[in-house]
Amino acid sequence: MIILCITVLTVPMRTLNSSSNETVVIVYIDERIDEGAVLLIRRGISACIGQKATYLILAFNTYGGYLYSMDKIIESLARSPCKRIAWVPPSS
Repeated sequence: MIILCITVLTVPMRTLNSSSNETVVIVYIDERIDEGAVLLIRRGISACIGQKATYLILAFNTYGGYLYSMDKIIESLARSPCKRIAWVPPSS
């Protein structure tokens, strides 16, 4: 398994390759939902497209944020060609 790490602001984004030739991009959102989170997720989508990843996994650890920014995130995710998985841990 090859793990590549890309640091964006203070939130890591990872790309994982498995033996089945499927690539996964993981974006960790550990901040409030604002324009910074929008840009981070859009960079994750771009990485997913650029690396022809099968899945885009979003791990949210946030107490919320701006509705306008969340609408932009939803719109960007709806246009993404990658399969999307959102995960919110129990402590969030």
